[in-house]
Amino acid sequence: MKIETNGNHACTTHAGADARAMTRNQITDYLAETGCKPRCVRCIYMSEPGEMACGRHSPGHGSDSWVVDRWAAITTAEASEFQHVVGRPPTCETCVAIARRATG
Repeated sequence: MKIETNGNHACTTHAGADARAMTRNQITDYLAETGCKPRCVRCIYMSEPGEMACGRHSPGHGSDSWVVDRWAAITTAEASEFQHVVGRPPTCETCVAIARRATG
């Protein structure tokens, strides 16, 4: 996991060139503060019941909700299949609702 200059967490796939790797102490501090592992804010996660959320809006990694609903990052193959079937890429349901509400 890396930290971008704006403070967001990002996986190695989504991290910008200026992002720096989290130290073991930073990961430990994050775990102690939030009770869960850091998640990439740009990855899309999906629960077994079918909910989709970004790293900012998904349940905490390792939390009861994460485990019970079996949340996991969407793979490239799953994202491609979703786009083929639904006609749009997978997106965070909460981010879409916030944007829709902001535009009226």
